[in-house]
Amino acid sequence: MPRLVRRKPFIERMKAILNPMDFLLWLSEEMETRDWDSQLVGTQIGLALNFVFLLARANSGPSSSSGDDIFGDDSGGSWLRFVVHPLVWVWYSFLALTHSMP
Repeated sequence: MPRLVRRKPFIERMKAILNPMDFLLWLSEEMETRDWDSQLVGTQIGLALNFVFLLARANSGPSSSSGDDIFGDDSGGSWLRFVVHPLVWVWYSFLALTHSMP
């Protein structure tokens, strides 16, 4: 008679699949096994994230349309700006908190 093995509940399986710590553990192991200089990799990642942050800040500001436009329709904010603007402030707050810690 075969062994009875109970499967995990669906919620636990989804939590295991969506766990970001597995990806971060894999990334950490890759950095250690490839003998990368961690300071060089950190600098490159930092520069790339700062560039992404600058692009997000530039695209999340108010529109620069003139207030005296006769023929143009007043279009509301785009959905991308609606999503990016709060993310920029969350990222900015995260950076401010992490850089203030010793």
